[in-house]
Amino acid sequence: MKTVCLLIFGVVASATALVTAYHIDPKTAAMSGRVSGNPELGGVSEVITTNFDSLTDPAYIECFVGDGNPTGYKVQVLTYPGPNPTLVAEGEGDATHGHSWVRFDTLTVRHPDLIVKGRQLEVRFSRASGSESAA
Repeated sequence: MKTVCLLIFGVVASATALVTAYHIDPKTAAMSGRVSGNPELGGVSEVITTNFDSLTDPAYIECFVGDGNPTGYKVQVLTYPGPNPTLVAEGEGDATHGHSWVRFDTLTVRHPDLIVKGRQLEVRFSRASGSESAA
């Protein structure tokens, strides 16, 4: 009986260790800010660690925009960190109306060699025009 109890304890302890070792925290993006086409006003961005090796079809990027007129938006993918980021890819998209998702289907990849699994990139959204809007 003692051997059976030790065996059960050993199986439960090793299973718990395996489950704990494989624990992954989910990642959610929550960005908010005012964006415009004026570089001084900037935009909203997020730094991601890539789990992919390319930004070709069927890759796309989406951004939820709030109040504002349906106008053009742009996305830039830049190297991170560093004082002089390199533009890796860029694209443009339009909102169908306020409070909607803007989908950037066509991305122009300028440096495919910089898109490597595990590398950090900054994804920056801004307005294509100079008028302000919340995103």
